[in-house]
Amino acid sequence: MEGRRYQCVTSFTNGTKLSSNVEILNVTDPILYFTEESKTGTVGITESIQCILTETANLSYVVVSRFSTEEILCEVNATGEGACRNEAEFSVDGTLSENSTVFTTTLTIHNISCINEVMYSCKAIGINTLKTSMDFKVIAVPTIPKLRLPTTIVAEQMSEWEDLLKCDAFLGYPANNRKLKIENKTKGSDSFEDYITKIYEHGDCDRASSIEIRQHKCPVTMNDSTIRCVVADEKNNVIISSAEKELRILKNVCLFNKPGEFYHHPYNCRRFIRCVDYRLYDLECAPGSCSLWDSNQTCNSNCSSC
Repeated sequence: MEGRRYQCVTSFTNGTKLSSNVEILNVTDPILYFTEESKTGTVGITESIQCILTETANLSYVVVSRFSTEEILCEVNATGEGACRNEAEFSVDGTLSENSTVFTTTLTIHNISCINEVMYSCKAIGINTLKTSMDFKVIAVPTIPKLRLPTTIVAEQMSEWEDLLKCDAFLGYPANNRKLKIENKTKGSDSFEDYITKIYEHGDCDRASSIEIRQHKCPVTMNDSTIRCVVADEKNNVIISSAEKELRILKNVCLFNKPGEFYHHPYNCRRFIRCVDYRLYDLECAPGSCSLWDSNQTCNSNCSSC
């Protein structure tokens, strides 16, 4: 192949052709290349990429940069000693082959994040400057959603402002139209449906997706239903789900009783109910006490039946 001529030609449908300059192959010329044209790394994991120089004569040093901006990330000299601008993110070293003719530059990307999804360039500096590039892709798996229910859910009564119904998760990357949503399954049903809020939330590589519903109001018909938070694909197939939780809805006894009255909690003997202006407040007894009323209608330290 020594001395062969090479040319790149582009042909168009109208018959037009564009041609590059003609190059003569000289197999003794040094070649610089990445061992892979492209590579994929997972967020949070460490990966390495390698750049090979086939002839080390006159080599001064090798530079690894971001291709688009030419931002220098790391440099390694001909003896293999390297340094990076951000040593928490990258490390670099160089090694010579046994016959000292081939030089391998290894760039290690630590704790991969979204900003590492770029094209990297490798440049060998000497009498002649050689340059090559490769594409680095980043992926991330979705996390298990976390579902938080309001501490108190009262039928047809808005929850307190700070008492959220909340769901959050990282959707993974590329998200490919994934979405975060809340689903519920009514008592006696076999399948989950989109929750009454009909809220869908999308995220990206750097941002988790989150749903927050304040002053939530539940109908009493949803009592004993099951609720969950899911990451779903574009066809609404569930990819990953939070733990399922049961909705325990309190009947608002305060609508029919005198303000200021106290009541036992139907689900938790360490809590009690108080009515204020026909609004139900779900309150917790002091540590070690239970809602077994004494003559003063306060929590009692006798928890033998709790």
